[in-house]
Amino acid sequence: MQKKQGLGFVSPFIQELGNNSAILELVSQLAQEPLAPHSMVQNYAHINVGQAHAKDASTKTEVDSLHADSVDYVLVLMLTDPASFEGGELEAVKMQPLAQAMERVGAAGGVLDESEEVVRINFSRKGQGMFMRGSQFLHRVRPVFMAGSERVARVSCVFSFMSRNPRVTDATRFGTFANMSGDRYAHVEYARHKAWRVAGLLKAVEDVEFEATREDVVALLSDALAELQGAVRILQGKEDDAMPYFDAKLKRFVTKR
Repeated sequence: MQKKQGLGFVSPFIQELGNNSAILELVSQLAQEPLAPHSMVQNYAHINVGQAHAKDASTKTEVDSLHADSVDYVLVLMLTDPASFEGGELEAVKMQPLAQAMERVGAAGGVLDESEEVVRINFSRKGQGMFMRGSQFLHRVRPVFMAGSERVARVSCVFSFMSRNPRVTDATRFGTFANMSGDRYAHVEYARHKAWRVAGLLKAVEDVEFEATREDVVALLSDALAELQGAVRILQGKEDDAMPYFDAKLKRFVTKR
């Protein structure tokens, strides 16, 4: 799969689309919590390109390996007419929690059993979108095949969203984006993202009522401190938070592509 990242840096159209009030209202309703475009511009939106194979090709690689996302929510928009290719279904494993699903799928060598409640989604038209909490479910895109003599790629645009509530557990994985960008700017964006979250946590301390107990205040401050300390350990390389993906050759989940 080819991935074109960093659209939020270069495309005013993508910036405006991701901030569109109607879209934000819709995804917030679907998530049942207020959402915003992800604060790391690198994660704002990207393009996935899945090249089509001939139906008799000896190698039929998946467009995307089994993985979970490194942001809270994603909105996937289909940019290619699905009638122009075959295959390319999105498969999602409903098994929860995620760690259990990864353990089960890893033990099976990446083979998805129908008993695992696999959901298969086909886009019906260009411009159709699908919203999902990809950080909580294993998913992948199946191989794409030529529908005729013309080789047409499966192209989608993926927008990333996060909760506006800093007290919600953060699904952002620095290691994943550092692996993809070579850490040219991921560390700066990650630090800014964590600063926004900690500022929100400290704002709750500013707004605390006088009736709050000492334990209440300590808990709020401890949350902010834990968020900062965790980010520092990750940026120092003492912890690796990269989201694993399933390597079809190694038959196991790995973190480095």
